[in-house]
Amino acid sequence: MGYPGSYYEEYLTSDNCGGGGGDDNFTTWGSGVNVRADAYLSSPIVTTLPGPTQVYVECQKQGDTVTAEGYTNNWWSKLRDQGGFVSNIYIDHPDPQLPGVPTC
Repeated sequence: MGYPGSYYEEYLTSDNCGGGGGDDNFTTWGSGVNVRADAYLSSPIVTTLPGPTQVYVECQKQGDTVTAEGYTNNWWSKLRDQGGFVSNIYIDHPDPQLPGVPTC
C-alpha cells in the first residue's frame, strides 16, 4: 500500500557544508496536522500545520501510536521551528523512523 501523493519527495540538503545545525529538512503531508508539546496524543497542541509544510527535524523518539489514512506509526519528530513534536506518519518519508535523524 503506497503513501499518498508525492510521498518520499524529500528536500535535498548537504551535510558537508559547514555552519549547519545538523537538522534534517523534510516535508509534511496532510492538512490540519497537530504539533504537540511531546510525543503523546494527550500533550498540548502548540500549533497546527495548515497543509504540506517544509520542516526541520532535530531528533525523533517513540511515543503514542498514531493511525491515519490506513497507516500506523509510533515514531515522532521534534520540529525545530514549530517547537514541538509531530507524528512521523505525517512526514513525507516511507520509513517509520527517519534515516539519519538522531534519537531524542
